[in-house]
Amino acid sequence: MGSKAVVRPPRLTSGNRIALVAPSGPLLERDELTRAAELCRELGHQPVLGPNAARRHGYLGGTDAERLADLDSALRDPSIDAIWCLRGGYGLTRILDRVDYAALEHRPKPLIGFSDVTALLLAVIGAAGVVTYHGPTARQPMPAFSRRHFTRVLGCAEPAGVLERLEAPAEILVPRAPRIVTISPGRAEGPLIGGNLSLIQSSLPRCERAPAMARSASTRCWSTMSHR
Repeated sequence: MGSKAVVRPPRLTSGNRIALVAPSGPLLERDELTRAAELCRELGHQPVLGPNAARRHGYLGGTDAERLADLDSALRDPSIDAIWCLRGGYGLTRILDRVDYAALEHRPKPLIGFSDVTALLLAVIGAAGVVTYHGPTARQPMPAFSRRHFTRVLGCAEPAGVLERLEAPAEILVPRAPRIVTISPGRAEGPLIGGNLSLIQSSLPRCERAPAMARSASTRCWSTMSHR
């Protein structure tokens, strides 16, 4: 990242226009785009569907050119307040070198997603110096726990602070203890880098746009292993 300061994009407010794009894999069900738009409205925002959001090109959500066009259009459009990826999958590493990071640096806006979107989230931090959000994709159902934290992190001007603990549902047979193990007790402070571990490990260390902090042993890093 060099000496570039990292800035937080403006918080989301009611009525914001949110671009729904699929820069990685394709949608798997016909009604996923409709459900994503409905979720966006339920959260109080206006969905703006990418022209190629429903396309499919093999295991990709459209050709590289189509996926890049939707993403860059949302980055450059001054009327778009945030970009919410519809799903992960695979494909973002194919277009990372052509993304218009300068547009996001000029006009920061929240970028939200997870899984394969990790590649874009970290590339944006490195190339544009803008905070990104490792969060649910737009096509997924959003339970109350996720909705509270989504609104708290993206919609509040104050720092999110300590987040709630997600308790395991009583009807699901999972071990209850020890769910979390302390390896080295104490307190730490530093940049928080989140994402899909396989993307961080296999792609980003070799990507020139990956932030230096993502490769630093001192970085506080958390990850997911799911591919959606």
